[in-house]
Amino acid sequence: MSVPPALRVLVLPEDSGQWTDEAWPALIKKLTRLVDPECATQRMGVDLVKGQVRTYLAGVDRWRNDRFKQREIARTIANALRVGDVVVLHVDADVTWSERHEGANARAVAELRALVAREAKPPELDRLLVALPHAAIESWLYLNRAAVEAVGDAAAIEWIAASRGAHGLDDAPSPKHRCALGDRHNARLTHRFPLAEASETSPSLGDWVTAARADEVRAKLAAAR
Repeated sequence: MSVPPALRVLVLPEDSGQWTDEAWPALIKKLTRLVDPECATQRMGVDLVKGQVRTYLAGVDRWRNDRFKQREIARTIANALRVGDVVVLHVDADVTWSERHEGANARAVAELRALVAREAKPPELDRLLVALPHAAIESWLYLNRAAVEAVGDAAAIEWIAASRGAHGLDDAPSPKHRCALGDRHNARLTHRFPLAEASETSPSLGDWVTAARADEVRAKLAAAR
């Protein structure tokens, strides 16, 4: 008889590519070890949402102005929170960090969170960790310098070096479309990802790490030691 995980993390990813199935569990286990080094990640279960909701999530433009889809996504999140799960919602901001106050996707996430709040209690909401990379998830993943160099794409290495600034790559617009790496190596870039260092450089990644330090999340991680 299989033993149920001491902690389940449900991931609602924006991206539909196969790389997400490998990348998100790797990132979440990195996050877990950073927040609680004593947490036994082998006692965690990381599941990516399936079914129709996964289809709705594939691009914020599919649900941002669709109340039915918003409610279905919110209900999925609220149900997971009620049974004690930690939930990770990934939505690319699609704007740079300097443009963050103008981002339609961030407003859509706030509206979605408000829908979740109608069904989930305030302490439960602290277990909803929104990953809102500016401008996209590649802005985070490209900060894995060792993995990027291992890929060996000289043009990509040059672009990343030229685009990196005080906020890491958070102020580089459309990184996936401007860097030669695209998203082909996203799963590989999560291997040995330097989360602590990267979160000090990227403010949007730092926000995700800060959210994971909430007492409600820490209590769940402690239960999986």
